[in-house]
Amino acid sequence: MSERITFGDRRGWDVWLKLASIICTVIVVPGAGWAVSVHQQIGELDGRVRLLSAQLDSDRRSASAILDELKSLRSSVDTLRADVLQRITRVETKLEGR
Repeated sequence: MSERITFGDRRGWDVWLKLASIICTVIVVPGAGWAVSVHQQIGELDGRVRLLSAQLDSDRRSASAILDELKSLRSSVDTLRADVLQRITRVETKLEGR
């Protein structure tokens, strides 16, 4: 019932083994080298992305601090402006009284 599939003589096996060896040499080995190379490149890119991400986060925090400082400065300028306008009004009032 169970039949063995054979390649006939020993020469058939030799041909198939040579073919398998060629396939491994031509396709599998370079493919493994390519996979290792791509893995290394991905690792390098991952490192660069992490570095840029950290730098971007730092820049964002710096920009936020600068924006807060500008808002504070704007508030100070508005207060100074109101004070100067009030003083000008007082001076005009004194000049009109003379």
